[in-house]
Amino acid sequence: MRNALPIAGCIAALLAGIFWFFNGQQPAFDTRPVLQPETSLAQKEPALNPFEPTQTPAPAVIDAPVAREPVATTAVPATADNSNAPSTTDNTNDNDTEDLRAYEIAIDGDNWNEEQFNRELKRLRDNPKLLEALLAEFENENDPARKRRLASLLGHFDSPAVIAALEKMIDADVIARASAFDVLGRLQPRSTRARALAIDKLQTDGEPTILIGAMNALTTVGSSTRAERQSVQQRATELASNSESTVRQRAVSTLGRWAVDNSATDILITGLADSDPAVRRSAAYAFVDYPYTTPAAIEVLLERAEDDSEERRTRRAAALVLRGMTLSQDQLGRLNIAAVEMERY
Repeated sequence: MRNALPIAGCIAALLAGIFWFFNGQQPAFDTRPVLQPETSLAQKEPALNPFEPTQTPAPAVIDAPVAREPVATTAVPATADNSNAPSTTDNTNDNDTEDLRAYEIAIDGDNWNEEQFNRELKRLRDNPKLLEALLAEFENENDPARKRRLASLLGHFDSPAVIAALEKMIDADVIARASAFDVLGRLQPRSTRARALAIDKLQTDGEPTILIGAMNALTTVGSSTRAERQSVQQRATELASNSESTVRQRAVSTLGRWAVDNSATDILITGLADSDPAVRRSAAYAFVDYPYTTPAAIEVLLERAEDDSEERRTRRAAALVLRGMTLSQDQLGRLNIAAVEMERY
């Protein structure tokens, strides 16, 4: 019995320790903080969809103030006279979407359809202050992908303010310059102002990146006048012998589209013999749009296609262009033989 009491005491102490360990140290499960589900986070920070009528106002991206009309605090009941007018009950949401942050979300989103795009264009047209703020954001944007999306918006606005901003960007660094010419190229087919700026930079500047950018902006002839086309043709003729091969490449392409007479034929034929294969290739493709093709030009194109020492892509370009031309039976036979030989390598 003497030994049984100490043993019983030890057992009791051990059981008490085990009970204390599991019930004293570990807090009850219902007292622990519960992680909130993702839906609760979404309620605190709703998705910033500029086209969602119930969205919470989003913070502005830039500090430029946006002028807004006074908004009525009460809804105006629909009557026979105002049934077609927009209700003021959602004016707050409309003003919210004027925030530049809303434009950022819309432009970066994947679900921006044509209707929404046109809606945003209308807002920009109706609010010069908003357009001014968006233009400032475009100038300062560093993300190339987003800059292109902003350019797609600004490419619809032929205003003195936009043209002035583009000219300023052209005179800045190379990155800003490329973005400015992107917008200019979207505008110039239907904008006299934009086309005048592109032609002026082409005629008066000697910096290769500006010359190339200006010619890229002039890819489409659009609504240009004969005088404008003559001006571009003259300058492109000069640039076709530029020391920079990239400038020559763009020059022959520009000639193929903007030429108003056959004086560019000899320039394009010379381009087919350029030391740079990229220039030769561009000169070949220039004949697709060029309306003054001569027998001499066809012969040189055939020689390019037949030349087994020529770069393959240039040979293919020449052959492709020739397929769209009227050829004699002899010339067509030569072209077919050249095409077969190309496939052997």
